[in-house]
Amino acid sequence: MPASYPAKKLGLTQQGFDALEKSEAAGAITLKSLKRAADAMECDVVYALVPRGGSIGTMILRQAVARARKAILPVAHSMRLESQGSKPGPKVRELARKLAAHPSRTLWNG
Repeated sequence: MPASYPAKKLGLTQQGFDALEKSEAAGAITLKSLKRAADAMECDVVYALVPRGGSIGTMILRQAVARARKAILPVAHSMRLESQGSKPGPKVRELARKLAAHPSRTLWNG
């Protein structure tokens, strides 16, 4: 498509369209402007939040491990001081699996 086509479809001058493209490149464009541009080009705007470094499941498991460690490690430390402790790793993994299997709001609190 010619460079002037989207500008004409949006009712903008080429300079106005160039400014719109620059704001998009700078991350300063509004969703309203994107939707207007998409409509003019007979497209849809797709807006999504995608977890960094993996899937939602990976994100849930990471959070579950963090919560399990926060719950178990202080107790494990106290038990070790009293010579009653065992290694906390298996307990952390078990609790993390349970938390990840049934995630709730409490997983993200604290």
